Amino acid sequence: EQEQRNTERFPTFVSPVVRGGEPAREIRLTVSGVQGLYLYVVGAPDVIGGAANWADAKLIDKQGRPWPLSETKPLEVTEGRFSIDATLESGVSGPLKIAGRQFDRGLQVYAYSKVWLPLGGNFDRFEALIGIDDWVGKIGSVRFIVTDEWGAARLDLWPRASRDFPAGQPQREMRWEQQDG
Repeated sequence: EQEQRNTERFPTFVSPVVRGGEPAREIRLTVSGVQGLYLYVVGAPDVIGGAANWADAKLIDKQGRPWPLSETKPLEVTEGRFSIDATLESGVSGPLKIAGRQFDRGLQVYAYSKVWLPLGGNFDRFEALIGIDDWVGKIGSVRFIVTDEWGAARLDLWPRASRDFPAGQPQREMRWEQQDG
């Protein structure tokens, strides 16, 4: 079981680097009181082979009942390509599989991706098995991130700000002097 990192609100979960061919890693995160959950997959260091599975992903409600992520409405993939319950579809990647283990349910996304789940404070836990899908072999390496709306705002801020400051541009010193009167 992976650990959550402490922040001032929901403790953002950041997985270690997950590589193709490695067995699925189980995550169980407390989400009590969380209004919205964001699931990210980012390349580590890049997105080549970043076919990532949130296998058997589910939310556990306050009565202990599991709600498969693929049946949670509305689930919104705000960035990236994806397949839901790929086992039920015909496609290039085939069924969801991590290190030879096949899963009937889950979400397959391609790094860089961002998925939003509105929870409304109605769930106690989020559980999933995470890993790189077998169809890409051992070339993929990604990180899985789970956070709330505050953590998502922080994660989204730097890529947006960095577009205004291209690499290689010389730094300039700025001075500001307060005028009296």
